[in-house]
Amino acid sequence: MYDIELMLRSGLDAEGAEVELEASELANAFVDFGGPDRLPLTYDVVVPAIAAPADTLDVVIQVSDDAEGAVVEDTFTLPQITGAAAVGVYRITFKTPHRYRNATLTVAGVTPNFGVVVIGPQLGGEYDQF
Repeated sequence: MYDIELMLRSGLDAEGAEVELEASELANAFVDFGGPDRLPLTYDVVVPAIAAPADTLDVVIQVSDDAEGAVVEDTFTLPQITGAAAVGVYRITFKTPHRYRNATLTVAGVTPNFGVVVIGPQLGGEYDQF
């Protein structure tokens, strides 16, 4: 279960309609996590579809001490997601002393489409496989 207020990419537009990831996205605003992490947080990157085997998706999570992200303190990069068999959930876990986070997504391919990609922290941890 995700907290919609902490989603780095919710997959929804302002009207609540789903938005597929078809082009690179730079986060417009940093998300306020209220302070530094007390424990490491696991972030899910859910990729429901990949249109063509040659399509690639690069995901970088950035952290900052100010809401505008004037100074990006650290970046956390997931391995490149590519190929039709790469559909799934990707996870990265880290602990940061910085309050604000965002995600930058870079896509490549002829007509890339990764479906409604969502990125957000697992507040209960990554132990969801019961």
